[in-house]
Parts: sequence; structure tokens; C-alpha cells
Amino acid sequence: MSDDENENHTAQLPFEVLCKIFDNLDVSSVKNCSRACRRWSEVIFSDYYIKRFKLRISVPQPFGLLQSENVLSPGVALTRSDRFYRHLELELNQLRDDRSKKIVFDIMYNILRYPKVEQLVSIKLTISLPDEIVRWLTDGIKTMKMLRELNIVRRTTNSQDHKLTIQSNSLQQLVLNNIIPRAIVTPKLSSLVVHRHSSELYTHRFANLKKLTLNRSSTHNSTDNNAVEKQIIFYHRLNTLETLTLNGSSVPGYLFKTICEQCRTLTELSIDSMCFYDNHTMEALSNLCNLRHLTFKKITAVTPVSFQSIALPKLESIGLGSFRTIRTDTLKAFSSATKLILHGVHNSEDLIIAIATYMPKLREVNYTADSVMVLSYVHFFNEQCIFDVDPRGPNFIS
Repeated sequence: MSDDENENHTAQLPFEVLCKIFDNLDVSSVKNCSRACRRWSEVIFSDYYIKRFKLRISVPQPFGLLQSENVLSPGVALTRSDRFYRHLELELNQLRDDRSKKIVFDIMYNILRYPKVEQLVSIKLTISLPDEIVRWLTDGIKTMKMLRELNIVRRTTNSQDHKLTIQSNSLQQLVLNNIIPRAIVTPKLSSLVVHRHSSELYTHRFANLKKLTLNRSSTHNSTDNNAVEKQIIFYHRLNTLETLTLNGSSVPGYLFKTICEQCRTLTELSIDSMCFYDNHTMEALSNLCNLRHLTFKKITAVTPVSFQSIALPKLESIGLGSFRTIRTDTLKAFSSATKLILHGVHNSEDLIIAIATYMPKLREVNYTADSVMVLSYVHFFNEQCIFDVDPRGPNFIS
């Protein structure tokens, strides 16, 4: 066999073709390919293709690694590297000594220096550092012209968040965990997820927000008139919101009414728990004429829950949790729905029969393992309806 026939023809493949081939491999396999030959390594770590990868850094490193002279510190490694990473995960732990401080300084300098800072598209920060270092980092965000996603997780709870500012003209998605900055100036922000939020969240204004998720209970007192007013004003300003998810805390009736009256652009609404005393509270749902997906996992009321006089002509799916008392005849308000998700254990025979009777367009029913009794009443549903069990579904008991 000639030398020409033994030639590796993959070396002749164009840059774009190699990129397409690597796209079909998992990250671990691509890493192995980068070690196969110099050309593949150059392609994989090129400014064009490296955007697929995420740079993960944790500092300070474990004590043993810091003592080893054979291990480069992340700061030194970044200094020697000319790679332009688009995605960054940075875990900043408590500083133990001056060496730790120098490592953090090197990291910050190399991340925030031009032109690398302008290439970042997404950042996840896990921080438990003094506020002055966190402020230094957040101040650098305003120079990241391509930044689209930012996720900040704070491990400590005694921080002075009121001194922090997030300012970005490009940011579109923001996730905050255990931290609420003093100011959030993000005119293009369209998605906000907040874990363990405080009442300070309601002092902010988001002019173009389309998706909002609030997880875990708020620390504010629902009987505090000032806190209540802040909440109402906050939702009054969300007139572009399309998706709202409220988890971990009970939504009072007055707030539910405010949401329905002010956020009329909503197409998806999911409420983990709600409590009200006014029999007419649910009627506010009719204001959401564009609503397509609705979920109530738990409702606590002094009288049977009623959906009387509600009109949702565009509704496609409905999720219902455990209601001990419900006026089953009012389920006709959801007659346009083609998909139903059942949560919880208190799905009575009357409820299931009423669902089959008043929601004739159903084509799919998802239920948790605790709602398996629904299978006993399959014959009441349209013969084209598909039933599917979700074993991950939690129990919701009102």
C-alpha cells in the first residue's frame, strides 16, 4: 500500500466540516479529540468553536493543591491562556490568607481585562466573599457588552446587598439566589428567576420583563401595609409579563386579583399555593383572556372553590392540585383545555367524573403516582384521551 493511501484524509477536512463533526460529540469526547493532533486542538480551542465550552474556576483551591508547586493557580493559568471563553462558572470561596487574596485578584484581573471581558455571554457566580470584592466583580459586568445570562448565588446571609448594583445594557436573563442588589439597571432583561427573595425585590422596576419566577417564601410581613403596597406597585408595572411562576409561599387573594388585573399579557400562570376569603376572588381570572397554561397546586378557601363566571377561551392546559372542597360544576370554565395535569391525593370520584363531563376536549391527562385512582374512571373520558403517570409529582394537601 502506498504512502498516499496511508495518508490521514481527515487532515484535509475544512474547518467548518470538523466543527460540524465535533458538534455531534459529547464534551468529554471533544476533549479527547483535542489531544489527538495539533490541528484538531486548534479547531476545538479556536475563538469560534470554544463558545461551546464553559470555563469553571473555584478559588481558593483545596489547601493541598495550593501547597503544590506543580499545580498552576487559576490566575496564572488564565494569564498564560489566550482563549476567549464565552461561558464562565466562577466559585469564589472565603479567603484564608494573603495568597488566597492574590489568587482572587489574578482571577478578577484576567476575567475583567480587555478584550476577554467583551467575549463573555453567560456567567454563574457562587460567592461567599467580602462585599468589596463582590462589588468589584459586579462593577465589571457593565463592561461585558455581549453578556446575556447572569446567575448569582450567595452562600452567606449577612451580606450588605444594598451596596451592590447590577448594570448591563445587554443582559436578558438574570437568576438571583439569596441576594437582592440595591439597583438592577437592565433595560433588555426579559427573564428573572429569584430564589429566597426579600421584600426589597419589589422596589425594583423591570420595564420589559416577560418571564418571572419567584421561589421560596418572602421574608416580608403580609400584614405590613408598606410591604403590601410595594407588592401591588411591583405587579402594576409588569405590563409586558407573559409567564409568571410563584412557588414556596402562599399568594393572598388581594395579590392574585392585582396580578390578574394588571398583568393582562400573561399566557402562562402557575401558583404553588393560594389563600383567599372572598368568594369572588377567582373571577379576576377572566381578565387574562390570552392565558394558555394555568396551574393551581393548592388553594385554601373558607368556602368551596368556584370557577363560576370565568371565561378563558384560549386555555390549552390546566393543572389542578388538591382541593378538599370544590364546586365541580364550575369546571366548565376550562372546557377549552386539551391537557390536564392532576397533582395530589385528594382527587375524588366526583371531581374526576366532573372533569370528564365538563372538559370534553381533553386529549391528554398527566397524573402523579398519588392520583393513580384516575385510571379507575378512564371510561368516562373521550376515547382519544391519553393517560400518562409522572412518578416525580409531589403531594399537595390543602
